[in-house]
Amino acid sequence: MTNRKLRPLGDRVVVRRHEAPTTTVGGIIVPHTVRKKTMYGEALAVGCLVTQVAAGQDIMFSKAAGVNYTLDGEEYLLLREENIIGVVLDDVSASEYDSRSSHCGF
Repeated sequence: MTNRKLRPLGDRVVVRRHEAPTTTVGGIIVPHTVRKKTMYGEALAVGCLVTQVAAGQDIMFSKAAGVNYTLDGEEYLLLREENIIGVVLDDVSASEYDSRSSHCGF
């Protein structure tokens, strides 16, 4: 099988969903038939018009957004930038968070 990739055009983003938890906090195993799809994942590639997300960032997106597709046996989601709710930041201090969130003029 070849290792093909999709290059998104315009304001689109290729996302790989993060896996849903397989057990509950109490240790109960959740079968795959009732597991919900997550609303967050990793942006793998971004189109040339995407301005607020970079490849490699973890993002949250609308539940019903995008198009699911399979390429070489892997499942992906193709979203428009407008369907991205936010970027997940890890280990960010309060002052750094404030400076990042002020880019929209608020």
